Amino acid sequence: MDLSKYFLKKPDHKPVMMSELQSWLQGCKEDLAVVSSEFFTGVPPRQLRAAIDRELPDFAEQCRVIAYVRPHSSRYLASYVQRSKSGVITETPDSFFDAFSSMKMHQYTYRFRRWRRNFRKNFTLRPFIRRELLNNDIVDDFFGTVFGDSNFKLERRISENTSITDVSLAALLCIQNELISSGLSGHLRAMAGSTIANFYLPSLHQRGDKPWLAKQTVEKIYNLTAEDAQELDSRFFRRPLMFPELQKAVEQAQDLHMEVDVAAHFSMAQVSEIKLISGHIAEQIQKCSSAWSLHARHQQNLIELSFAQQALLLANRRALSELDVLFEAAAELIAD
Repeated sequence: MDLSKYFLKKPDHKPVMMSELQSWLQGCKEDLAVVSSEFFTGVPPRQLRAAIDRELPDFAEQCRVIAYVRPHSSRYLASYVQRSKSGVITETPDSFFDAFSSMKMHQYTYRFRRWRRNFRKNFTLRPFIRRELLNNDIVDDFFGTVFGDSNFKLERRISENTSITDVSLAALLCIQNELISSGLSGHLRAMAGSTIANFYLPSLHQRGDKPWLAKQTVEKIYNLTAEDAQELDSRFFRRPLMFPELQKAVEQAQDLHMEVDVAAHFSMAQVSEIKLISGHIAEQIQKCSSAWSLHARHQQNLIELSFAQQALLLANRRALSELDVLFEAAAELIAD
């Protein structure tokens, strides 16, 4: 259950969702329960605090909020890649700057001060900088923060957002353009991009390099965020962390711009095939959208299926099998 989406629901859906969460928490036999979502980024902390106090009073006092913050330049690149994979944007890394600045995604200090104001000592901010993380790993660091020490063992790891190359990203942008043209909804486009990037591509050898930002763009990010980086260091970390990372990003950036035009990486015949497969994917998804959405999330270990959901997948097994073949073909073409 994604508590963050509680704030995106229609009013008549909210009581049901919070009631389900309360039942789940009360039924937990474990010492700790974790509700995790990147969508909390957009949730006003005052609303979350009020909802917890009102709907979950038995857990309100012990509720903790743990947040991770990327260095500004890294956040820019990660946001660009994720939005591109999901079909939210289809622009270049350089032209994304206007959206990045207008959405105020760079104003860390203001946002995290609000979180701390509402959750006080129960709010923890951790730097998403590898050398600062427990065992240089964010999953280990998260549980180390939760448990208060490093004496634990994880039985299973799930990698939800895996790395892709510039070549793969260009192909995914092409696919997303085709899915947009087909009229596929944003939710289904995002799931399609995630399926290719996180489920099929990791097992293949991808051509190209890790995504990067051109020096011109990094310098613009520096000018926009330098003051915020220094204030965040002062108020939350009591030592230089974010600002040195920003300086290092400028120093290490190259003049070369990342090319995300699919024609720069693939032949005309390959581009035509990518577009053809994308059209078939959109057509098939529209035939069984509810079943495929469940199937895709289950593939990526994001959900457990109920008996009713398993029955739905069984009833659509032929269409889902055809989609698996199409997605695999798309991934193999990208990585070829």
